[in-house]
Amino acid sequence: KSISESSIIRNIDKLPRGLKGLIYYKISQIDSNIKIDLNIKNSLKRFEKLPSKLNKDILKIIGILLDNAIEAVSKEKEKFIFLSFSIVKNKFVINIKNTCTKNIKKDTIMEAGFSTKGKNRGYGLALVKDILNYEKRITLDFNIDDGEFMSKMQIRL
Repeated sequence: KSISESSIIRNIDKLPRGLKGLIYYKISQIDSNIKIDLNIKNSLKRFEKLPSKLNKDILKIIGILLDNAIEAVSKEKEKFIFLSFSIVKNKFVINIKNTCTKNIKKDTIMEAGFSTKGKNRGYGLALVKDILNYEKRITLDFNIDDGEFMSKMQIRL
């Protein structure tokens, strides 16, 4: 599948290495009926200076969050994913927002085996929880409101 929206391509090109490849790969895998908005608010060059292990952990988390968003919107009537990347003060901030009409309890979604999608699922966010337990520079918050699910990850630079 080709990604044809030139504004998304222009924005992907603003992303640092690694992150650019991950986002491009994930976006290229989705159905064309899912609308994607990619917003990069300022230069993200400082991301490339992060330690390799922290960078890999961030990419794992973003990959899991994007996979969950893509899978969630595929079952929605309105299919929309919004990605935002910025550096605010001394933090790298990533917002992933998607349409979601399911009733999800945010205090249980990171437990191993919890899934709204059936058996033998629910290990992605448990892996994220494990990463957050040892990597104290990363925080992750979820908000479910008015038909949208939002993940906000912040990394202290």
